[in-house]
Amino acid sequence: MSKRNTKKAKRTSTPISSKKIVLQKALGKCSYPGCQEDGIKLQFHHIDGNRSSKKDHHPLNLLLLCANHHIEADRNIISQSECYDIKAELELITSDIKKFGFDNYLSLVKAQLLSKDFQESLHQIFILEKFLIYNKIKISNDQQGNINLIISDIKMSQGETSIAEATKAYKLFSKANNLEGMIQARSIQAINYEYLKDFKSADFLYNDTLSYIKGIEEPQTKNHYLRWMNCYVGKASYQVKDFKKAHKYIEKSFLNYQDLLAPMLEWNSETYLRLANLYHLLGDKINSEKSYLTSKTIAERSNQKWIKTMVYRYLIQFYSESNRIEEAINLIKKLWPMLDKSYHRQKIELYRIIYTNPNLITEEISEYLSGKKTKLINFFNKKILTDYDIDDITDINIIEYLLLLKLKAKNK
Repeated sequence: MSKRNTKKAKRTSTPISSKKIVLQKALGKCSYPGCQEDGIKLQFHHIDGNRSSKKDHHPLNLLLLCANHHIEADRNIISQSECYDIKAELELITSDIKKFGFDNYLSLVKAQLLSKDFQESLHQIFILEKFLIYNKIKISNDQQGNINLIISDIKMSQGETSIAEATKAYKLFSKANNLEGMIQARSIQAINYEYLKDFKSADFLYNDTLSYIKGIEEPQTKNHYLRWMNCYVGKASYQVKDFKKAHKYIEKSFLNYQDLLAPMLEWNSETYLRLANLYHLLGDKINSEKSYLTSKTIAERSNQKWIKTMVYRYLIQFYSESNRIEEAINLIKKLWPMLDKSYHRQKIELYRIIYTNPNLITEEISEYLSGKKTKLINFFNKKILTDYDIDDITDINIIEYLLLLKLKAKNK
């Protein structure tokens, strides 16, 4: 009886030279996005699954992973394609940091933020921090403050609170005596408190930020920050019901705008929007609508989607409260396609407006919710919904569900 040939290709050990290159590129930590594992638990994964010949140990075929992620890669839970993507991105990011330098690389990450690719921006910052630690590069308080500020901005843009990161950035900028950094960090703290509906804290922080602007010497830069911050102080003032102060600072913002040589359309639009909100609170419908429409006209000339969505939403609310249903519905149809996943908060606010006015719940509006009904009802069948106050709701799925119940009741 002949023996069966059960020999497999002989496994060869990975050369130390290849390991050193991979370890350096991976910055001494697991390469899987978001994993912080380092030290003796790290292993070298052969992406193509082979390790019998010299070419199999080439650094481009090796991925540094922790034991858990190595097991997942071997079992194809992390696919071969994904491993190559991780490897390619790591090679690209580390080479970009070396090529552009710290400050220019941060500028690239900030540019990435404008495209609303928040996860990618956060991953790039994560790799940058690993790069600095592994290469024992010390950075200034100013530079570390910029990292914290970007992380704070990313979290806030995703609907998370980022007070801790903004506070760290503020303290670092204070040590570096970086007034512009302090202004930006302080304003992000204030915006976070607004999201939490702590308007008194937001009002204090905006006013505190205004005091720092006085220390900026360059006139154009100073005026830019004054226009921006006067607008926000005005907004914070009417949120705490100080309408006289609100009007004063909104008007100051207009004067700052007029002094600028090259104004930004979106900031001008937002200034009119704040003024419209103020008139609305004071019950002046004529001036309120006039300011809303001026804000809308300017916003539509801008290429920034965030200002358009915000203006449309406020104008929809104005039309809804004035019972101008047709105009409100036309704007809802215009706004809805613009609200992708990155506009979570705007979507919540739009649902609230629709829910609180039965006249807006038409067949056209119902069509926008098609495809969600079964999923939502299945989700909520396991829960008991009672005594929900629409003003306290922060979960967009609950708002959608309540709106669907209202639609169902109306169609009976």
